[in-house]
Amino acid sequence: MDVDESIIDNNITILLQSAEDLGWLGDTRQCIVGDQASCVIIRGAKRRRINDINPLQRLTCAHENPGDFHFLWECLKVIFLLFWDTPDEVGSLAHLKAILNKGKVDREAKNFQASDEFLHSALESYLVASLTSFLGIEQTDI
Repeated sequence: MDVDESIIDNNITILLQSAEDLGWLGDTRQCIVGDQASCVIIRGAKRRRINDINPLQRLTCAHENPGDFHFLWECLKVIFLLFWDTPDEVGSLAHLKAILNKGKVDREAKNFQASDEFLHSALESYLVASLTSFLGIEQTDI
């Protein structure tokens, strides 16, 4: 569906279409994960339909649950601010960025997906380095 999800009436349309497409029944419990604004819109949609007799039309199956996207993004920004340093500082995130050639990653973590993937690679690199050091295995140059 090509509708604006920030409008309550459009969310009602989306929820009812999803219910039809997925075969939800009136007693189905469907979690809908979103940010705070999405949860507010779902609650508003349910309030508008509260007087409908049919449980499905009342949207009783829709249960809004706040997601953690914004929390993760803010954590990512804090980690980048703390551990970015300079490309000359071996082991810093800036140094790993230079080695891995990740052009879309920056200190401010403006591109969430690229920054998140980079951080996962960095964490994996740190874990491998820690394990090889603990086991006394010689490290090879990258």
